[in-house]
Amino acid sequence: MKVVGLDQNAISGLVRRAGNPFWCDLREALITGVEDGKLLCPLRKKTVAETIPCTRDIRLQIRDLQMRLSAGFSFKTFGTIEDEETLALVKSSLRPFPYERGGRHSVEDDCLRIPTPR
Repeated sequence: MKVVGLDQNAISGLVRRAGNPFWCDLREALITGVEDGKLLCPLRKKTVAETIPCTRDIRLQIRDLQMRLSAGFSFKTFGTIEDEETLALVKSSLRPFPYERGGRHSVEDDCLRIPTPR
């Protein structure tokens, strides 16, 4: 499986330029890749914050596309990865993994809320 990180420019282009043949083809290729299990586009939490200035409609479209392409995975923060790799040095049974479940985020209104996993 290939992992693709989409920044704010890319995810916005996939949503805002849906009528442009390049962006339309790219969107369909990404969706097909994810649905076929060949591709994953984990959510970047920074991209969620960068979506705040967008209109509500665009935020919802971006969120929905991100959730579809990420299959619910998000990139772990650098600090979390560093902590896990450090712990793995002393506990050989741990295998650090740079992604985590729980990439869902709320963008229904103008404040940012990212639920923390329990």
